Amino acid sequence: MPFTHLDIGGPVATLSLDHACGNRINFDMRVELREAIQGIETSPARALLIRGEGGDFCLGGDVRDWPGIPTEILRPQIQVFAEALDHLERLPIPTIAAVQGGCMGGGFELALSCDLILAARSGPLLISRSVCRHRDSAGRHDANRRTGRPRQSR
Repeated sequence: MPFTHLDIGGPVATLSLDHACGNRINFDMRVELREAIQGIETSPARALLIRGEGGDFCLGGDVRDWPGIPTEILRPQIQVFAEALDHLERLPIPTIAAVQGGCMGGGFELALSCDLILAARSGPLLISRSVCRHRDSAGRHDANRRTGRPRQSR
């Protein structure tokens, strides 16, 4: 069952996350994201929109896949997602994350890898310290720089 859908039917490609339970990123979705973003690199698309189906953009990694998996098997699976994000950041076209509902952990990291985040007021944007450490220490600085200072609700 595919967990992502890529539509390149015009100048704007749309990559939709479609996994029940908040579009959590399981092992299969990691591979699908990497392959879809690599496919966009060679497509005629002039922009990319990433969106989530359902009520949430992406609630992060699906840790239900992780119990009992040895580190030597788990680490390459996690690396697949890091490769997908690296490809996304290097795309030569504008990339936009359309965020609604929850956007947490790896989902927030996915959004931060885009050039622009358009976020509805419908849910939290959360990133954990472990996710920041997952890639490199620049991730923490980048999150602060890209999201701006917190604003008090009016």
